Amino acid sequence: AVTSAENVAGTEGKSVYLTVKLDLPAMRLVTWRVNSSTLIVTALTGGSPSYTDSYRNRCHLYDNTTLRLDNLTHADTGEYSLSVTNNQNTGVIQTGSVYLTVY
Repeated sequence: AVTSAENVAGTEGKSVYLTVKLDLPAMRLVTWRVNSSTLIVTALTGGSPSYTDSYRNRCHLYDNTTLRLDNLTHADTGEYSLSVTNNQNTGVIQTGSVYLTVY
């Protein structure tokens, strides 16, 4: 299921919460990317999130799949996409996105 992108405004130097409403399986693999290519974080249910180097110290993934991005810069403007699959990779991939504009 693909949901339409929501628009979120962020302020330079502040934090923003990125949320996509999806039906979450109890056991899941969660992935956030920006501009459909750059990986930010992946996480399996019950495990610690694995952040990429460029985001490790300035973002936090919550259990409900919300992503907090800190110390925003204008370069963070872009489309952030969330994908959720079940742990066995047999389920339908659910995706949704949020478009962030930093002012």
